[in-house]
This record gives sequence, structure tokens and C-alpha cells, in this order.
Amino acid sequence: MKNILIPTTLEKDTIQAFKVALAQNATQPQTIFLMLLKESPDVASAAYWLRKTQHEFTPQQEALLEKCRELAAAHPECKLQIHQQFSINAPLLRNFTEACEIG
Repeated sequence: MKNILIPTTLEKDTIQAFKVALAQNATQPQTIFLMLLKESPDVASAAYWLRKTQHEFTPQQEALLEKCRELAAAHPECKLQIHQQFSINAPLLRNFTEACEIG
């Protein structure tokens, strides 16, 4: 199984990246991980962070996610995993790719 990671902020280019990922290995089982990168408020208080962190999607982002779900459903060998990430660094990304067996 070949897994693919697409880091995204759910802009228009996400659909094209998803289509390219589907075309990479269309005949074998694969999982495509959409890593949704979110902006995190720079505060010391955990309670304030929880109040100010954006958990919802805009209507345009919802439409993009729905389009990705439809594309994945049209390919029986493809699974779609959505992962929200609020901060990222090299060790975190390396561990994530190893845990998810991303090629």
C-alpha cells in the first residue's frame, strides 16, 4: 500500500493535488491523508487558546472537502483520511509520515 500526504489549507489547488495523488497509483490500495494546517493563536492560556482556535470550516472549504470525498468514493481502492494539525515541525512531520507509512 502506498500512502500519500497532502498538506493543505483547503484552497483551490487542493482538488488538483488530490487528483494527481489519485492518478499516482489508481490500481492499488492507497490512503490519501489530507493534513489540514490551521492557524494557532499565540497565547499562554490553554482556555483562551480553546476559545479562539478555529474549529469550523468556511462554506468554500466544506465544498472542497466534499469534492475530495466524492473523488475518493469514485475510486474503490482509495481511502481518504482527514487530519487537522495546529502546529508542525520536522520531528512531528517525520513521526507522522512513519506512523502512517507515507511514501
